[in-house]
Amino acid sequence: MPGGSRDGTGALGCGSPSHLINRGGSRRNGGGRRPAFLFLEGWRMELLKADTTEEIRAIAREKGCRLLAVEPTGSGRSAVVRLVLEREDGSSVSIEDCEAISREASAVLDASDEIRHGYQLEVSSAGLDRKLYSLDDARRFVGRRVRVKTDLPVLAESAEDVAGPGSRNLHGTLESVDGDRLRVVDGENRKTYNVRFGDIRLARLEFEWPERRG
Repeated sequence: MPGGSRDGTGALGCGSPSHLINRGGSRRNGGGRRPAFLFLEGWRMELLKADTTEEIRAIAREKGCRLLAVEPTGSGRSAVVRLVLEREDGSSVSIEDCEAISREASAVLDASDEIRHGYQLEVSSAGLDRKLYSLDDARRFVGRRVRVKTDLPVLAESAEDVAGPGSRNLHGTLESVDGDRLRVVDGENRKTYNVRFGDIRLARLEFEWPERRG
């Protein structure tokens, strides 16, 4: 079953353009029902039981992809279950990857019976300005430029900033990850921040043109 809805629409996503399908609807243009694809990003949240998530993670791994997050948005019949992926080899996630993973993940979700209302299933590439979902994730991108939003103001290490109000919006180079702390160096403003990962609301790579990265 390609859809992800019990009594509503069941959209599958990855790529552009996109459209929604109705699991209970008729065939379109005389052909079989096919999933839609749309690259999107969402919010970092917990949704599924650990066993269900691991089943989907194994499906992605078999296709050469890494499952970064399961992200729910909306509620009721407007609910969306979004799977965020990246390729293990660093190449771009393809529409074919998304189609294969969407179909198998949809079957797992239906069998688990954890979502008892209609929902849309979308499969997403992490994107060029992707989020950092974990400390291990952050370690892979040491040396890259990042933008970080925190729950509380963070003071810079520079002496002139010690008495200041700090900042909730940081940007600079991710210099290192030590334990549970990210060291972000803002060379432009000559400030260095040590941020506890648990205090981060959102951390995202900053897109850089290849020539800038060298």
